Amino acid sequence: MALELEEEIRLAIEKSLPKTTGEVLTKRLKEGEDAERALKTAKETNDHLRKQLSEAETKISKYQEFDIRNTEMDAREKSLQETERMLEIEKLKYELACEKDKTEFSKNVALGLVRNVQYRNSVFSNDTIPNPHYTDNNYSETLHSNNSTSEVKSVE
Repeated sequence: MALELEEEIRLAIEKSLPKTTGEVLTKRLKEGEDAERALKTAKETNDHLRKQLSEAETKISKYQEFDIRNTEMDAREKSLQETERMLEIEKLKYELACEKDKTEFSKNVALGLVRNVQYRNSVFSNDTIPNPHYTDNNYSETLHSNNSTSEVKSVE
């Protein structure tokens, strides 16, 4: 139908107007139709691009929410890592203090037992020696002597 209408318009133009004017009008009519098709294609493309833009904006807003949450999570993770690090430092300080105490105790024990100082251990022994004065009446009393022996130990 559009072709018949176009043909009728072309024939009417040829009858009423000179040929050059008809050709110009026909050319303009074709250009108008081409422009109309291009406009329709441009509108479809524009609608499609608007839809894509809307989807992209939705994705961007989602990603911004994720970015905010990730930033908060990163801050919490950093805070937790700092707390863990401080706890580990405190634990190591405590262990170091315990080890220092153990070392000091071991050192004191070692110095108390083994110093470069001489120590003497007196050994007393009781020797039984018969007392010649009381041999009467079968009574014998022993005389206790105090023999002192010095043991000297030295560790170098």
